Amino acid sequence: MQAFDTRRGFAQTWALMPQKTSTSGKTVVDYAKREIGGILVRPDSRDVMRKAVEGHPIRVHSASDYVNLYHVFKRMREAGRAGANLELVRRQVAQSEWLLFVLPADVNAPKVEIRAGYDPKRGRYRRYAERLAAGEVLHLDSREEAVKARKAWRLYVPLAQRQGLRSTTKKRPGGGVTVAISKRHAHLGEA
Repeated sequence: MQAFDTRRGFAQTWALMPQKTSTSGKTVVDYAKREIGGILVRPDSRDVMRKAVEGHPIRVHSASDYVNLYHVFKRMREAGRAGANLELVRRQVAQSEWLLFVLPADVNAPKVEIRAGYDPKRGRYRRYAERLAAGEVLHLDSREEAVKARKAWRLYVPLAQRQGLRSTTKKRPGGGVTVAISKRHAHLGEA
């Protein structure tokens, strides 16, 4: 791989980064960090969105990347560099992978191939419930997410399987919350 040359800038460097498979004649651009000359770099967001406006799908691996590209696209539309009738559409293809398309407002997003092992009908709360039912301990970032995970456990796990169990949450010392399933303790005085 060629070394990163600061005189070239990110616009030219992004061309050095590997692109992914083709979808209907357009190259899928992978918006991910790459090591070039020992430095982690990401393609220039504006260049990536220019490619998207040209019709190339963009692959992102985190929701924050989507938000970043959405704001770049919004600024491009406001500046008149992208058509006013264009929209940014995303389709989830794996648990933490999305394809982004820039399409006219009246056009539906193309069908995408879902990765093996990913079921879009099973959202993260159902996965939380299944993991809790299997005895795993969840480490979540916020109390709100922990409450939702506990509610999902009560909703998706049958009552017979939850009999004698309860869900508990504890604050973690480094921040965040732990959710676990434990046995209910019998009250004192009960036989």
